[in-house]
Amino acid sequence: MKTFIYTFSILLYLILSTNKTFGAEFTIEGWGTEKQPTLFSYDSEKLFIVWTSKVQNVSSLGIRSVGECGGTIEIIDGQQIQNIMCESRNKYGKFNFKTNKAKGDAGEGAGNANTQSFIFVGGDGVWGDFVGVKCIGAYFGMPESHFMWKGKCNVPDSLIKNTKEKIANFKEDN
Repeated sequence: MKTFIYTFSILLYLILSTNKTFGAEFTIEGWGTEKQPTLFSYDSEKLFIVWTSKVQNVSSLGIRSVGECGGTIEIIDGQQIQNIMCESRNKYGKFNFKTNKAKGDAGEGAGNANTQSFIFVGGDGVWGDFVGVKCIGAYFGMPESHFMWKGKCNVPDSLIKNTKEKIANFKEDN
């Protein structure tokens, strides 16, 4: 089963990387390092993990950001429930997104992979209009506590157009 989930997650990552759909598409690719400072194993088949990360990402709008993520991952009888919040910052503002359910592997080590849904829950600057946008992401764990991730959101053409206009007209405060 682990091999199937691993293969499915890699396949989804590749699809997210290459699939073109009609209408606007917004993607974020991220990389970073992660920590699991607390891990509790209780009863059989139950695990509670506190997870944090430092991230850098780039969006399909060409904007590069830095930030961090933190939260919990609970695995009960093979079902993964995430409560993870991420914040990314750049000169155009910041955005926050949150995950809840994930399918696939969790835990430490290279080769872990999962897919999750996420939603933009906060944003300022050019990111304010993204609040409420629902997306899907794919995570892949790498050696030495590194990871890569990609998310894809189907959004109205007007959102991308308006965001590009805001970026073009953006003036930095001195």
